[in-house]
Amino acid sequence: MQKNKLHSTLRRAAIALCLPLSAIAVSCTDDIEFGSAFVDKAPGGTANLDTIWASEIYTGNFLTGIYSMQYYGLPYTGRSDGYNHSASSYVGKLDCFTDLYQCYYASTTMYGSYYNGSMTSAIDAPYSYINDYVWQTAREALLLIDNLDRVPIAELSTKEDKDGNKIYSGDELRKRWKAEARCLMAAKYADLFFCYGGIPMLTHNFSGSESSFELPRQTLEATVDSIVSILDKAIPDLPWAYNGSHDTNSEEKNIARWTAAAAMALKAKVLLFAASPIFNADESYYGGSDAETGKYVWYGDFQQSRWERALKACEDFMTRLDAEGYYELNQPTGTSNIDYRIAYRKGYINWSSRENLHVSRVHEYEGSGARYDWVKWVGIGRHSYLPTCEYMELYPWSDGTPFDWEADQKKINGTGNQRKNARLFFRYPDSKNKVASRDPRMYENMIVNGDYASISFEGSPSADEVELWV
Repeated sequence: MQKNKLHSTLRRAAIALCLPLSAIAVSCTDDIEFGSAFVDKAPGGTANLDTIWASEIYTGNFLTGIYSMQYYGLPYTGRSDGYNHSASSYVGKLDCFTDLYQCYYASTTMYGSYYNGSMTSAIDAPYSYINDYVWQTAREALLLIDNLDRVPIAELSTKEDKDGNKIYSGDELRKRWKAEARCLMAAKYADLFFCYGGIPMLTHNFSGSESSFELPRQTLEATVDSIVSILDKAIPDLPWAYNGSHDTNSEEKNIARWTAAAAMALKAKVLLFAASPIFNADESYYGGSDAETGKYVWYGDFQQSRWERALKACEDFMTRLDAEGYYELNQPTGTSNIDYRIAYRKGYINWSSRENLHVSRVHEYEGSGARYDWVKWVGIGRHSYLPTCEYMELYPWSDGTPFDWEADQKKINGTGNQRKNARLFFRYPDSKNKVASRDPRMYENMIVNGDYASISFEGSPSADEVELWV
C-alpha cells in the first residue's frame, strides 16, 4: 500500500545521547544531570531556573538534555522508565506498520494489539502522544529560547581556531542554540504529525499561574505550516555542516548538532508527506470520520500546489548543497559486491559519514552486543524484525534493472537473456565461485540464502554461508 510505504521514510531520526557540547565541565564531586532532572538539581546544590541561566555550562547541559529526548529508529531498551516509549523492544518500531518489515513478537504492542485489530485509544501507540517526551521537549526548548539572552556567554576573541574551524561569538552562540532548540521542538512535532496528522502545539510556556488556558488540536494545514515556520526561523542561524570529526578539541565535536542542512531536509520531508495522498486527496480515506471533517487528518481536497511547495523545498536544499557542498555519497574502494556493501554500511553507520544529514546514536559504533543497524534485528529470535517479500522485490538486479521475478524468468527461459543462469540472490558461474545477482544494499538489510554469514567492517567475509528453510 502506497500509504504505508511513505511511512518507511520515518525511521532514522534523533541525535546522540552523549552529545559533546562546546563547554561542559563541572565539579569533580558532582553528578551531571540533564533536562528536567537538571532543573530539579544542578551540580553543587539546590537549583532553580535562575541558576541554570546564570551559567553557560549549565545552559549547555540543559540543551544536551533536550537532545537526549529525540526519537531513535531502533529499539534500545526493554524499560519504560526514563526512556522514550518508542525505544522499548516491547513496543515495536514504526517500520512494522509498513509493508517493509513484520514483527512477530507477541509481547509487543505492534503484534499484540495492532496486527490483530484490537488497538484502542486506551493502549499507548507505538509512537506515544504522551510518553515520547514531545511536550517535555517543547517546554524545555521554549524555556531555553526565552532565557538564552540572560546567559553570560563570553565574547570570543577570534572567529576561527588554528585549524580554520569557525568559532562563535556570544551573540552568535545564543542564536545557534536557539535555532537548535527550535529544530528539536520541530522534529518532535513532526514525529507526531507523521503518525497523527493535526496536533496541538505549544507556542509559549505557561507559568502555572494562569486561571485557565486551552491548547486545542490544530488542523492538518495549521500543523504543517507551524512546523515549517519553526524550521524557517531556525535555518538562517545554523551552520550548513560541521566538518565530520569528533576526535579533536574543536567545533568538529558538534557533528551531531542540528544544522541548516538537517533543518532544510526535515522541512522537505514534512511537506512531501503532507502533499502525499495520505492527506492531499479529493476523497478522504475513511469516508467522512470526525477527524476528517474537522480536517485533522485530511486537507479536505487535493491541491497540486502542495506538491509544488514540497518540490520547492527540495530544490532549495539541492541549490544550497550545490553552493556549499560537503554532503556526498560514500564511495567504494573497489568494484565488487562486498566493496559496495561496505561503502553503503559506512555511509550510515560511521559517525563522520558525509551521507548523514542528521545523525542519532545511543551507541557510537557497532560495538559488542550492539544492534544499531537493521540487519542486526533480523535474526535474533523473538525480537526479530523480518523483511517482507515486498521489500525484497524493491531491490533491483545488480545491473540496476528493476526486479520482476516472473517476467525475468520468462525471459530467461524463453530467450536466454543477459541474466542466463540468474538466481534470486546469487548466480554460480562455476562450482567454486558465486556472483551476487542483486543490488548490494539488499544484502546489508536482510539475510538471504547463500550470503556470507558475516562480513567484517573491513570487508572480510566469513567462510560460513547462510541457509534458510521454510
